[in-house]
Order: sequence, then structure tokens, then C-alpha cells
Amino acid sequence: MDLRIRQYLSKAQEKRDAVYLRKAFELMRASSPSELLVLCAEQSLQLGCWEVAEDCIMMYLEGKPPANQFLCRAYLCRAQLINTAEDLDKAVMYYLKAIEIARDKSDIISWCSTPRCCISGPSGGS
Repeated sequence: MDLRIRQYLSKAQEKRDAVYLRKAFELMRASSPSELLVLCAEQSLQLGCWEVAEDCIMMYLEGKPPANQFLCRAYLCRAQLINTAEDLDKAVMYYLKAIEIARDKSDIISWCSTPRCCISGPSGGS
């Protein structure tokens, strides 16, 4: 099933088509949470599917994930989903959590130096 999910995510990115993204998400809902939820959330942000991104991140975080690059990436996605001035403190908190994890993990620091780390959120971020 993971292979089919990855194929749908790849097609969603390649074709910039939310239909494939939603197919991947439906398969993930039926399976146990994994790092694929974070990949789906990242794709969702790129395609403007905020609700899917939010659901993916919530499902991933409910699974008590280990402190690795995927948790860091989940926090970055979560921060980008916050788009109101009133919730700015929450967004900063998620960015700080991501930084805290990355500080101790060299694989995360190298991942964060790549362009894909900077995904714009619902507010059109930078």
C-alpha cells in the first residue's frame, strides 16, 4: 500500500493535481500513520489543499512520532497552516519546536537547507 501512496503523491507533484493527492490521503486514512502523512501534508500545502494538510499533520502527531526529520517537517507544515495574526505565537512555537529537533539532528539540518523546506502556506507565505 505504501508504494501506491507514494505513486499517488508523486503524480500529484508531477501533475500538480489534487485528485491524486486526495487518493493518497484516502489510502493513508485506512492504514496506520507514517511519514507518508508528512509527505502528503507537504504536497497538500503546495497544492493549496489546507484541510488535507491539516488532517495529515494531526493524524501524524497523534501517533506520537519519534524526534526525527519527519517530526521536524510536520512542525514546519503545522506552522505554515497558521495564518492569522492572533495565532502567530502558535506558529512561532511550532517553528521553535522544529529548530529544537533539528539542532540535535544533522540529517535534519541538511534537509532544511534544501529548497523544498520552504513551502508557502495558506497565507501565501514567503
